[in-house]
Amino acid sequence: MNTNNATPPPPPPRMKASDLPDISKEPPLRETTSSHNASEQLPGYSITTSDSDLATLPPSQLFELNQAAIDDAAQSPNIPLIGVLTKLEDLREEYIRGNQTFVKQINYLGQKNFLGIRRTRGDGDCFYRSFSFAYIERLLKSSPDVRWFLVEDALAKLSGTKSLLKRAGYEEAVFEDFYEEIELLLKRILNKASTAPPLTQRGLLDAFNDAPVSNSITVYMRYITAAEIKTSPNYAPFLFNPDFGNEMDAIEFCNCFVDPIGVEADQVQITALTTALQVDLDVAYLDGHEHPFPSGIQAQPDMSYVNVHQFENGDGFRPIVLLYRPGHYDVLSEMSADPQEGLF
Repeated sequence: MNTNNATPPPPPPRMKASDLPDISKEPPLRETTSSHNASEQLPGYSITTSDSDLATLPPSQLFELNQAAIDDAAQSPNIPLIGVLTKLEDLREEYIRGNQTFVKQINYLGQKNFLGIRRTRGDGDCFYRSFSFAYIERLLKSSPDVRWFLVEDALAKLSGTKSLLKRAGYEEAVFEDFYEEIELLLKRILNKASTAPPLTQRGLLDAFNDAPVSNSITVYMRYITAAEIKTSPNYAPFLFNPDFGNEMDAIEFCNCFVDPIGVEADQVQITALTTALQVDLDVAYLDGHEHPFPSGIQAQPDMSYVNVHQFENGDGFRPIVLLYRPGHYDVLSEMSADPQEGLF
């Protein structure tokens, strides 16, 4: 995070649920809620009772609650944690009878060569899961002549997060199993895992739809995020309760809004995770509002400009790209014209 000024990162757009189309095949898209409300609305993802105070729980108890949520996730409704790659045009059709600005914004993304979308279950973990999948996928699909270097670099940075977690007060026994799940997938890209075959696109999708594996990776990403916030004073000016606006210290903020499964991510969490992993991320905001086209970009009558928030951390690799709809994140893809790519 840039500490040269005290301007907080801009919040993502907020909209009412009534602005969204009725899509019966998807879980409802939710505005950001408190951790208690989020857990109460999601069967299989309840991490604590409504009268518990997450801010006062020790790390060991948070670990136990998260582990219970991971175990319970296997009993969740039959909705993929990560979906197959589908055409962005299909999303457009779902909005065609609703807010036409959504349609025009999707047209704009298509003109920018974003033709595919990979949908993520709307369970409060959608940012961390979408980010994690796209983080590994871009390494898997990287050019063979640079893949080895990129994966080894990612493995080194990932290994460095263990010391970050220890500095933040996490015990290795708490996070080691979670760490090993993501490390194994990265090693499989280079065929360096003696206990598993080389990673394929199909294998990556299967791993992220295996609830214990997928949620373990999600939890580790949350721990990285929390450790970055706890160990860097740079985030302190931006730590507020999103519901009431009161200031919070780092431990209280992370206990309530980072560590627990099912609690959505906002700008501070996204900044912390991308900073810790040194990853560039673009988030395209599909918010259903008309935005003026910047100078130098010609407006089109059937298009509406899409704001893209760039989290730049200088890893020198093409950024991960996520699509933000109100209360939800999915993976955006420059899908090829090959229909077989959509199988995975």
